[in-house]
Amino acid sequence: MARRIARRPVVCLETGELWPSARAAATELFVDHSSFHKAVCQGATSVGYHWAFADDPELSAKMRAYSGRRPSEARGRPRPVLDMVEEVRYPSVTCASRLTGVPISTVRRDAAREGERRWVYEAELDAEELERMEWRDDFGER
Repeated sequence: MARRIARRPVVCLETGELWPSARAAATELFVDHSSFHKAVCQGATSVGYHWAFADDPELSAKMRAYSGRRPSEARGRPRPVLDMVEEVRYPSVTCASRLTGVPISTVRRDAAREGERRWVYEAELDAEELERMEWRDDFGER
């Protein structure tokens, strides 16, 4: 018989936002659920925020410590990225990497550099260029 894993609600310590489980939060934020869960357990950051289980006895002290803090702009929520060759928009570098098979480091490095490149952050394009892009955000089966 398969072991049943209890799903514990998680909360963002900076914003107070609550998710039903670490997996649900990770899916919504487009990050790997195992590394997200590890960040919650260790008190580390994921997508620029600190996380804790909602049933943690020290939750209120942790919330007071981080309440009102803002993460750095670079480590905030995922930024949409565009594949200029295929003309496809992805909600994050992680999603683009998983759906195309291109390593995350390659997508990040290419999106950050100047000049001709395959990957571009969405904020760098105007509305006309964005209209012709197809939007993809499903991770599919892994």
